[in-house]
Amino acid sequence: MNLLRSVVAFLLLAAAAAFGVGGAVAQWADRAARTPGPMREIVAPITHFETTRSALAGVLTERAVSEIPTIAEAVPGLTGLIEGLISDAVAATLDDPGVDRAWIAALDSTRAGVVADIEGYDGGTPPTLWFDLAPFGDLARDRLVSAAPDRVKPFVEEISWTTELRAPMVRLDPTQTELAAGALKWTSRWGWFYAGAAVLAVVGLVVGPRRGRWVALLAAALLTLAGLAAADSFLWAATIPDRSGLGPELARIIVESGTAHLAQWLHPGRYVALGAAGLGALGIWYTWPRRHRGIDG
Repeated sequence: MNLLRSVVAFLLLAAAAAFGVGGAVAQWADRAARTPGPMREIVAPITHFETTRSALAGVLTERAVSEIPTIAEAVPGLTGLIEGLISDAVAATLDDPGVDRAWIAALDSTRAGVVADIEGYDGGTPPTLWFDLAPFGDLARDRLVSAAPDRVKPFVEEISWTTELRAPMVRLDPTQTELAAGALKWTSRWGWFYAGAAVLAVVGLVVGPRRGRWVALLAAALLTLAGLAAADSFLWAATIPDRSGLGPELARIIVESGTAHLAQWLHPGRYVALGAAGLGALGIWYTWPRRHRGIDG
């Protein structure tokens, strides 16, 4: 009977640990989706990646060149002059101290747009997830207009960098969209995971016999530590294949940096599991027969 109760206690405590880790993951995902802080931390290194800067410069330049007024071709050399001004403006934009604010604005806008697109999916055409580049367009346009000679200003002022200026990151299929929408729904309830973990832990300790409950606690804690170590290795090693283009590059960075950020977020769980293991070991020692502890009865 005691063995059966110990097994049940272990299963309940292991389930409590799973609920606790699930709650931590859900809380992280909810914060990343609905608050600006985590996403800014995840993508903070992006401004230092030369591949990202080059891809962004290419998108901004290509967009602006495509919007040079056709009337400029009537003036010999004017189109080439404007193209040179555009290249200089884009380079100056990426070196401008204000580019950090542009990244923040772009990240906030992108995060909100992605969440809205996924939550608003109604079973029709699945959404394409876009990275908003309009804040960079605003900054580049200011640079271009301020640097253009007076005789060229009327032409460059016709260039719009902000209308639908965005990079496609990934196109979801219906199944992926439904899974993402369901995940967003459940992550907002992360508090229930923690509550469930607490209830299961209490019930597991109550169900277990005098010494068996502590053995079960120690075993569940060690299992949790092993699981967290495996998850940590997996998250840090997670990568997605390189693809050309700004959008896929941004998606790759967000995924790889995001999994690393999640791994760091889960680190405190190790200390909780270590504390539980220590408590279990202490409980085993305390409930061990006194003659085995060298104490005369």
